[in-house]
Amino acid sequence: MFPMTPAPGFSQEGVRATPDASDLQSVLESLELYRGHYERLSRAVEQTADAVVITDRQSRIEYVNPAFEATSGYTAQEVLGRKPSLLQSGHHDKQFYEELWSKLEAGEPWRGTIVNRKKSGELYWSEQTITPMKDDAGRTTHFVSVLKDITEQRKLREQEFYLQLASEVQQHLYRGADSAAGFDTAGVTRPAHLTGGDYFDTIVQPDGRVTVAIGDVSGHGVGSALVMAATRAYVRAFTKSEADAGALLRNLNGALTADLDGGRYVTLLLIQVDPRTRSIEYAGAGHLPGYLLRGEGEVDLVMGSTGPPLGLLADAEFSKCGPIPYRDGDAIVLFTDGVTEAENVEGQEFGAERALDIVRSRRQSSARELVEGLAETVRAFCGEKRQRDDITALVCKLGPPA
Repeated sequence: MFPMTPAPGFSQEGVRATPDASDLQSVLESLELYRGHYERLSRAVEQTADAVVITDRQSRIEYVNPAFEATSGYTAQEVLGRKPSLLQSGHHDKQFYEELWSKLEAGEPWRGTIVNRKKSGELYWSEQTITPMKDDAGRTTHFVSVLKDITEQRKLREQEFYLQLASEVQQHLYRGADSAAGFDTAGVTRPAHLTGGDYFDTIVQPDGRVTVAIGDVSGHGVGSALVMAATRAYVRAFTKSEADAGALLRNLNGALTADLDGGRYVTLLLIQVDPRTRSIEYAGAGHLPGYLLRGEGEVDLVMGSTGPPLGLLADAEFSKCGPIPYRDGDAIVLFTDGVTEAENVEGQEFGAERALDIVRSRRQSSARELVEGLAETVRAFCGEKRQRDDITALVCKLGPPA
């Protein structure tokens, strides 16, 4: 047997002895130590940001901390003596609670995500741990529940999910801008955010004409991406029945004016290429000019706006320009202001001429290589400066008729 040290105030045989000063001091020090532990634990539970609920064996609430009151909207006086079922949201079925109680009755902690209802009726998501508290004999006497409100984190995750989904849908729409027979066409966009408001497209008509389009929706984010998708759908629908670029913009403006509010608008440049007559016609709605570059790289035509941005004036008129002849080896070059207005750390803008120089210097490359190279050059120009706007470019290298 190991020798036992008698408790303060007792002899080795267990007979009470007259306590001396050192015994009393030891007892006081032990009590002070326990009191310090208790106070620290009490402060930790009171001040923690997570809600804490303690119930007895019959699930009657005996204690809640201030975080529970702030999260649930119930005061301690309103819930003491009641059961946590007052928080049930109706979101979970009977089997959910049966499995929860099965673990607790087996003396095991339960961990999971649960939807509760606040006093106001608002639902909130929590990560919750319920732990059985046991006495010296191993019997469960209480349950301690710790709840962490994750509603905002969950909303952010859902928002990120839907943004990613919208981005994937948008990228799929961009892939629909295929090259037309006889032309090498490619477009690229680098959104400033997960989704963007820039638009480009190449639409081949049954008669062989090709409509090349580029546009920019005011603003950023999901709202602009939705307007961009609607604009794409309208353009594709109207080009089936309208050959005149100016009339097409007029019809498109009527549709968008009815749809848009809050000052949102769309700039758009439409170029119709006819390989049968080897000519182009164009109409613009407040967008940056497009360029017709000759095979040697010089600018032969600047294609500017012929009307205001779409969606602002219901009775706006749009004229078309052309027909303008083109030659084999010419190229149509289009971009959005995310290219021209991109700034470096010194505050210098990239500019249209710098963009055209990139195309000139690589004019022997494919349209895909041209637009990819231009987009990467713009990003490299910006350096460490944050991208403020979507970067979009489209190149159509004109060839002989199919």
